[in-house]
Amino acid sequence: MKGKKAGLEMSWKTGPIDETVVGFLRRCSAAHGYECAESLEKLANSTSLNPGNYVILTAVLHDKPVAAAVMVRVSDTILYHYTSGYLPEYRSLSPSLVLFEAAFAYARRENMALLDLGISLDHRGHGKPSLSRFKERIGGKECVKIVYRAVLA
Repeated sequence: MKGKKAGLEMSWKTGPIDETVVGFLRRCSAAHGYECAESLEKLANSTSLNPGNYVILTAVLHDKPVAAAVMVRVSDTILYHYTSGYLPEYRSLSPSLVLFEAAFAYARRENMALLDLGISLDHRGHGKPSLSRFKERIGGKECVKIVYRAVLA
């Protein structure tokens, strides 16, 4: 794997999502020309309630973060990919691949049965075929998403 050969190292921690992580993910989104959802702050605020349910993975090159992912342990058997980002100047090192490899390893180590790779939409809610292909290449299977809505008006 290119990233590992170049010296990318992974770290992970459980616990609340701090402003450093939120700021880094915002920088990644801006660098790619995406709008960053306000939900990052909401998620960061909510992580203090059940800090053990959140896993932050960080890919580091020469002491500099180049990619990060926020995973949510939604049950004893399911780990959900909430969001991730990488700095575009490190794209050639495949930092997303390194993040997901670390997520798979974490899920296996914790005896989890499912790693939910999340939806494949862009920042505007449109389908993102390149993201779908990436998830298929790393072993993801397309699933039907069941959505429940309550009409209030």
